[in-house]
Amino acid sequence: MRQFGVEFLFTLVTTASSIVLAAMRTGFQFFLSALATANRYLTTGIVGTAIDNNTAIVFAMIEMIAAVFGVEGLLLVAGLSKGRKTGITTVPVAGIVIAGAISVAAGLGQSFGLVPQLGLSTGIDVTIAMITGLGASAVVFFSAEALGATLNKYEEALRQADNDYRTATPIMVCEYAGEL
Repeated sequence: MRQFGVEFLFTLVTTASSIVLAAMRTGFQFFLSALATANRYLTTGIVGTAIDNNTAIVFAMIEMIAAVFGVEGLLLVAGLSKGRKTGITTVPVAGIVIAGAISVAAGLGQSFGLVPQLGLSTGIDVTIAMITGLGASAVVFFSAEALGATLNKYEEALRQADNDYRTATPIMVCEYAGEL
């Protein structure tokens, strides 16, 4: 672990942070969708006995959690798998461009909000929302890919250290012929 230093730590933190960011967005959208569906069909009794609002919230939370693990989990696994197969630890240019676009769009969105006289159109707001929304999940994939490749290097270093230890340390074999 020492030989990877801060690069490994930052790769791990970046991957975890991108997962949380994307999971919050994905989870919240699925929660809203499931709650709207539950309120429309389940609380009105259209599909049988009506349920209360708390039960609808529980159903929506279950769907939210399933969506986070299903959607963001798939991106994480795909990125880790690709990174472990390729072994390339650098983030692809596409990942850097997407992360940069998200950062710029989020910064512009915050900055434009400070100047209400600009009267920004809905089109700019929608563009900013699309960049930040679409990009968050892509960042999960790219950061997981870098983490997968970094884990490969870490595991290779562990194997090499184990091999060095085994070849440098004579193993003594002692046969015992008596009874204990």
